[in-house]
Amino acid sequence: MEITAIDLINTLTIDSIFGVLSWYERTAIHQYLNNKISPEDMPEKVTVLASVVKENNIVPPQMKYGQDRLKYYLQEYREYEFLDLPNEWLQIEEYAKYYPELTQKIKEITNKNFNNKNNTL
Repeated sequence: MEITAIDLINTLTIDSIFGVLSWYERTAIHQYLNNKISPEDMPEKVTVLASVVKENNIVPPQMKYGQDRLKYYLQEYREYEFLDLPNEWLQIEEYAKYYPELTQKIKEITNKNFNNKNNTL
């Protein structure tokens, strides 16, 4: 399965919620997107997280920083349309409560040991 630039951008966004990737791994994504490194140089954890994002068609939520300098995401209640709930901005910490399956998959990635052959940029 080929991971596209959109998958990697979505991976960065999901990582900004869960904080799975290190600075090095996030930088590797940016370098790949700018054609500075090859796919073979991509850290394994990035590849695994991007694969989960792609396989599960994960589209990250819209996010913003509030006046209070906290990060918020737009919770859309699509699956509860019959309740006629309005969309609302929630603190990013609430995201895991609304998406337990995704949270579990991310935890599995976090608990896995990875061997990165290239730890220098």
